[in-house]
Amino acid sequence: SLPWSTVPGRQAIDLRPLGPQDRLTLIEALLGPNELPAHLKSGLAESSGGNAFFLTELVRNLLESDADSALPTPASVQGAVLARVDRLPAEVKLALQVASVRGLEFSAYLLERAEPSLAPSGELLAQLVERHYLEPREEGHYAFAHAIMQDVCYGSILKERRAHYHRLVHFRLRAHVRADAHYGPAHPGAAQHRAVADQRAVHAAVEQ
Repeated sequence: SLPWSTVPGRQAIDLRPLGPQDRLTLIEALLGPNELPAHLKSGLAESSGGNAFFLTELVRNLLESDADSALPTPASVQGAVLARVDRLPAEVKLALQVASVRGLEFSAYLLERAEPSLAPSGELLAQLVERHYLEPREEGHYAFAHAIMQDVCYGSILKERRAHYHRLVHFRLRAHVRADAHYGPAHPGAAQHRAVADQRAVHAAVEQ
């Protein structure tokens, strides 16, 4: 059984795939004033399998590509997200990657201290909100728009860099925890990042 299956008060929601008309309605809403041939709309709708998030990423990928109908359609939702991420300017992509090490939610404060080259990060984060990668939370804090986005961004970091960023996040959480009112004095995230960093350091040593 699933780990949350015995949680008191839980409620299971059956998310059925979007029907054909709902898929086209979502495509039209995402396209806005942009035009797209009917056969391309039908192709996107079919490729998504009725998964609303997948369909959304397929449409955004197409809109951001500046390509014609010859653009290959990603075969998975992860592929659609990765195609969008890989198209970002290097600095903007780096901001997403470093943020993904922290988890689904992070603060601009921590981002800038884990990777000082991103400071000040306000404009970068605003771009990512506008492009629907992030959602703003309370002042100075952000969350990935979807868990798949965070997972894809984390997976796009070169292995040797992941441990490096985990260590940076760990040390910044410990060194600046009192300066960031969002975290408590015994924030458990620091220990988590240290454990991941140590594990990856051992794996790197074995592989050498």
